[in-house]
Amino acid sequence: QQQQQQQQMQNMQRQVEKMETSNGNTTKGVVVQEPPKSTSSDDKNVAASNSNEKNEDQAGDDSSEKDTSGNAVPSDIRYTEEGKQIPVGNGGTTTRYKWTQTLNEVTIAMAIPPNTRAKDLKVELKKKSISISHLPSKKSLLDGTLSNEIQTSDFESTWSIESNVILVMLEKKNKDWWEHVLEEDFASEIIDTELLDKTHKISDYDTATQGMIRKILFDQRQERLGLPSSDEILHEETSKKVGGNEMCSGVGNGIITNVEDLKKNLPPGAEFIDY
Repeated sequence: QQQQQQQQMQNMQRQVEKMETSNGNTTKGVVVQEPPKSTSSDDKNVAASNSNEKNEDQAGDDSSEKDTSGNAVPSDIRYTEEGKQIPVGNGGTTTRYKWTQTLNEVTIAMAIPPNTRAKDLKVELKKKSISISHLPSKKSLLDGTLSNEIQTSDFESTWSIESNVILVMLEKKNKDWWEHVLEEDFASEIIDTELLDKTHKISDYDTATQGMIRKILFDQRQERLGLPSSDEILHEETSKKVGGNEMCSGVGNGIITNVEDLKKNLPPGAEFIDY
């Protein structure tokens, strides 16, 4: 047995020398290999025990939460001390989809099987539920109860496909901020609405409100510059004399009754808003 071990050592040494020579290194190395140690039954038991402990430790480290389907919640999400998601784009991330929101609508982005076409999907949007099915595979991609009601007319809540992702635009029935999209969403998928960016764009409001906001902003600017307000400008334009006739309240010859004519006579920076 000792002769066999010595022979193995010599063979390994020759192999190392050949490798070093082929690499341009002429220094001869010496490799010493200790004879394999016999493993007693006690050693085997200790090794098995250490292996089990290692597996248990790894299982214990897998502390990521699971959703109702047993899917792991993404670990790159940031949470508040209360355990709610810190919103991104005023929305959040779930194990199945990402979502964002404005005051008027919610947008869901979810991956779908490659090369899926619109006719391969069955999408049902109801005022309190959503269902998305992949017809070729007969699989349900998303199915649940919405946390809030939506508008369901043909032109208000819609969907489209872009690069193997389905985008679902849900028009809110009430202009409220959502904490989550589906009632079935996992607890860790709820966002903290206190951290939302609640600044609104003028376009988020209806036409009448937009007109009032623009009027207020314009008047504030005019006041800072020491210039006439929108009401004063409008009164001045409608009170001008055209052809010797007084222009007042739409009465008399030469009165500007066409809105386009009135717009042409406004000073630079002024905007006519009919609300």
